[in-house]
Amino acid sequence: MDIRDNEKVLTVKDWIIIQIIMMIPIVNVIMWIKWLISDKTNQNLKNFLISSLIMLVIGGLFWFIFMTFLMTPNMPM
Repeated sequence: MDIRDNEKVLTVKDWIIIQIIMMIPIVNVIMWIKWLISDKTNQNLKNFLISSLIMLVIGGLFWFIFMTFLMTPNMPM
């Protein structure tokens, strides 16, 4: 039973490299897109990126709602 390359478990070294790439501005966005659209991307990494994107959107919505209420003038207390 062969395991395809994109189904192998990522090592700690792989995750450290990924985290370093994610700390570099602009490069991280480019790599996110590249990894998400590539068929060769490891499934563990792809699932991590999708979950991170979902959490980013949820966090952005909470921030938008919070800032809307914070900046609304004459808000009843």
